[in-house]
Amino acid sequence: MLKRRVGDLPLDFVLDDAAAMMPSLKLSSFERVVIVARISKNASAQSQSGDLEGTVGPVAVGASAVRIRIDRMVP
Repeated sequence: MLKRRVGDLPLDFVLDDAAAMMPSLKLSSFERVVIVARISKNASAQSQSGDLEGTVGPVAVGASAVRIRIDRMVP
């Protein structure tokens, strides 16, 4: 999981085992993943109504030049 400010967008990032949501679920143990980017009004990791969100995937682990469009509001 990466936490950044809206002002940091657009953002280049690398997802590796250090970015795993849970240490026991390493990204390197998967072939493909779904990536979700969220802009949260209260900086919560949990999706909440009114957050802005975008999803891409599944993409191959190790893929480069992946673009995520934040294009919907969580109801």
